[in-house]
Amino acid sequence: MSKQASVSESNLRQKRKFWQAHIKAWQESDLSQAEYCRRQGLKSHNLSYWVNKKSSKTDMPLALVELPMPKIAACSPALKLVIDNRHQIEIADHFSSAVLEQVLQVLRRIL
Repeated sequence: MSKQASVSESNLRQKRKFWQAHIKAWQESDLSQAEYCRRQGLKSHNLSYWVNKKSSKTDMPLALVELPMPKIAACSPALKLVIDNRHQIEIADHFSSAVLEQVLQVLRRIL
């Protein structure tokens, strides 16, 4: 192997390690690619390139699986306030009395 090929291969390994570390850090950061790159001083298209390059090598075949939808019980409000047949407030079993108080204060001001 020539010295030139050895240097190129070493350079590629270093780049791969560099971008793998950034891909991992980006995935753990909960930031968008653009925001992560801005904070790290990287070009976002470079990160995208390495993400795509990495994923194309590690992707496994995908299969769609149908999941049953959970049954949601229809519930009627525990309490319904009707004001002047124009305003209606439905209150569930577990409501916040503080929120209800705020709603009533607003209604007092506007009615």
